[in-house]
Amino acid sequence: MSIQLISKTNFTDHLLVPVNSSPSSLPPNSVRIKTRLISLSTNTVTYARLGGIPGLNWWNVWQIPSLTSPPPNLDAYCRISAWGYSEVIESTLPSLSSGTWLFGYQPIGTHPEILTLSPGEAPGHFAEVSEFRKSLHNIYNRYVAVSEPGYSDEKALESNLGVLFMTGYLINRFVFSFEQNISPVHPVGVKELSFAWTEKEADITDATIVFLACSGKTALSLAHELKYNRPEGKRVGRIVGVGSEKSRGFSEGTGLFDEVLLYEDVDKEDLDAKLGIVDGKKNKIVLVEFGARGDAPARWAKALQEQTSEEILVTLVIGADPLGKGRSELAAKTMDPTSGVYQVNAGGLRDRAIGAIGLEEYWKQQDEAGEEYKQSEAVKSVKIQRGKGIEGWKEGWDALAGGEYGADVAMVYEF
Repeated sequence: MSIQLISKTNFTDHLLVPVNSSPSSLPPNSVRIKTRLISLSTNTVTYARLGGIPGLNWWNVWQIPSLTSPPPNLDAYCRISAWGYSEVIESTLPSLSSGTWLFGYQPIGTHPEILTLSPGEAPGHFAEVSEFRKSLHNIYNRYVAVSEPGYSDEKALESNLGVLFMTGYLINRFVFSFEQNISPVHPVGVKELSFAWTEKEADITDATIVFLACSGKTALSLAHELKYNRPEGKRVGRIVGVGSEKSRGFSEGTGLFDEVLLYEDVDKEDLDAKLGIVDGKKNKIVLVEFGARGDAPARWAKALQEQTSEEILVTLVIGADPLGKGRSELAAKTMDPTSGVYQVNAGGLRDRAIGAIGLEEYWKQQDEAGEEYKQSEAVKSVKIQRGKGIEGWKEGWDALAGGEYGADVAMVYEF
């Protein structure tokens, strides 16, 4: 049995380390799990890169067990998680029996882990309540029992796309709220900041939405929701994707974007025309950063600022450059409440959404929207690539870090 350890300063430096196999006794109201199916994406890499930032705590989900041959500088390494499924192999919780599969934030490795769970408000939902995980947001402590255990294409897609779709769904419906009975929710999901995100900021009717790193799975989900799930009179004017030459064909093939540009197009004289700015008419522009490489976010933010005015330019930061170190220049502006640049926190958004419409209704409506999304051309164009075991995961991690996989691949690993 082994686990993955990742350098806190360089995510390409990672190890597979054997674990001492003597199991501890299982406390009351707990389950022992083994990871069965997890996804690997740039989102997973972000957990390694930024997991030490106060308030995120992605390095603190799983404790490091006793290792047979620990690295000499163990404190320089961390453990992270991946979205997917685990199997209950032992249980002291009456409502969860051995053999049940749980969807949630799973450990990376073959070593069994213990979850201490409390039944949630909805059937089949459970909250992890261990003391050392209390600093985590609720989204990372929620596990859902699935009705049918075992590997399937549906589970592979859900592992890779489910949580990423949720982010797009939440932004479209609750951040850019269009329903009279739902007040706009601040992108970071904190109720106390509601004064800083009003109907003015949330109104994107006829706006131009510019996506950086538009081929990413979260970007596709938001583009789909903006394009197909807003009522007449509340629809956006134009969705413009920005990405690399390598991913351009895929992005265009999804049919979600009115225009797909390259990062270098930011310097072209006809940028205003490509953005749909005609005769100097300056509609609202929303820049959404999903993890563009290098200085592209700062350059595009500056160019769009020149195209419009401070009052009608809104910037959301969702992802980060998977090869970057620390926060980008644009992301750093999210700390300034007057900058017009907002950090998106999917966990906080989900809590506010549940508070607005209730837990069961929220899950019902999100699941319905998710099933519709899975039937879209964007999802149909994604190819599932399966790997096996912890060694396969290591190879996939190295390949992803080396840029070997394109946007049209969904990587999942069976354990």
